[in-house]
Amino acid sequence: MDFNPGMTAALNSLNVSYTVVGPQNFATTSFTGYNVIWLDGFSDYSPGTPGNPGFSSANLVSFMNAGGVVFVQNPGFGTESLSSYPFGSELGDQYMPTGLDTIRITNPSSPVNANLTSASLSNWGPSAYGTLSINSSFSGVTDTGTDGDWVTVVLPVGSGELVYTEQGISERLNSNPGDPGAVQFLGNVIGLATPEPSSLALMAAAGVVLVVSRKIRR
Repeated sequence: MDFNPGMTAALNSLNVSYTVVGPQNFATTSFTGYNVIWLDGFSDYSPGTPGNPGFSSANLVSFMNAGGVVFVQNPGFGTESLSSYPFGSELGDQYMPTGLDTIRITNPSSPVNANLTSASLSNWGPSAYGTLSINSSFSGVTDTGTDGDWVTVVLPVGSGELVYTEQGISERLNSNPGDPGAVQFLGNVIGLATPEPSSLALMAAAGVVLVVSRKIRR
């Protein structure tokens, strides 16, 4: 994702501190002290390669087992295959060049959907850039209004959580900073971490979000 002023404002409004990590630093980045890792489908991810071993799927799974959250936005449509990401081989994806604007909450009890409505996630112009198909391991929490065309899916991993979404959170914050639905969605994902970032008051900001920057879209 291109780290933009809207994302900065959203993270600041959620009272979290964060670090933006470029692909050239993936190999040497430690997860220590972080609660959430935000990856993007257009990041120069290449996990487990000699250049980027720090963000291997195995390391990300260990991070989640200890209570961390891995949040992957727009997976499978960029330079990396969906199977490169943790448990990504259990998912399918379909890219929609013109985007999608109808989002339906299918599981209102999911913490990912707390204080959200279908309307607040829809009509972003576009709201999502594709769909996901899942097996029995993952649970879908939003779709396009068509059964089986999932937009956001979740998977508990140890004490943590894995969230995949085709919802365009960073794009929405860039075009409409402070959008209540986008900020709430992001806050809900951050709040999945164990312990919740808001409970970590060791520094002026509560908790830390590790954000991985986007490679230029092809």
